[in-house]
Amino acid sequence: MITIRIIDPAAPSASGYPSTIHAGRLCVAIPAGNRFAVSSHLEANGDITSSRVEWVVSVDGRDTLTNKPASRSLEGMISGRRYTCEGFRVSSSEVREFVCVNLGDGATTAERNGTAGSAGLVAVAAFGERRNRERDVPRGGGGVRGMTLGGSPTRGGVVTCSAGPTAGAAAGASVTSIVGTTTWERGPALGAVVVEYDTPEGWAARGVSFKRPVPLPERNPWPGEIPAPTHFADPQTL
Repeated sequence: MITIRIIDPAAPSASGYPSTIHAGRLCVAIPAGNRFAVSSHLEANGDITSSRVEWVVSVDGRDTLTNKPASRSLEGMISGRRYTCEGFRVSSSEVREFVCVNLGDGATTAERNGTAGSAGLVAVAAFGERRNRERDVPRGGGGVRGMTLGGSPTRGGVVTCSAGPTAGAAAGASVTSIVGTTTWERGPALGAVVVEYDTPEGWAARGVSFKRPVPLPERNPWPGEIPAPTHFADPQTL
């Protein structure tokens, strides 16, 4: 089970932004101009024996490590059961912080790279490590070199909404974030979660009240995958 929080890195104790569940989906309100980060936690259970987890994170349809169209087939960050994605990675020592800005002026990473249809979506997928006893048939290529950190339901048919998202993520200030490399072979999928964010004004313009549930359209947080997945989290997993 994955829990995910959209947090304010500037707030004391990195508190989460206001959120609510509408039509089985977690919705988060981020004021325009504010920074945000994606904090994920994989709860321990009997099926997870490794302390290492591979995290693949999509923000606005962009893979946060490569800026490619997001796909769960891309290599992720190797970390522990807790992982905070602070921004779009630009090197092994630097990320550009996520900043919530209004759509329409071309400032968002999604608008600049052709995934504006996925603006306002954050998705996280977690994978375990392939264990030695599972390597009964060589599959070629050996281990995958991935980045590693030091230390630490609505399903089915499309529903309509009167307006689309009004905000997305721009690449903000550069911050230091040191990563190295490690040998990794992907094992089982451990879960995936999708959340949607907008500004408080944007939610209001879309007719979404944090006191009254309304239908939201199915949109694709992994535009690099064909066919498009329809995996949204049950509310109890959030």
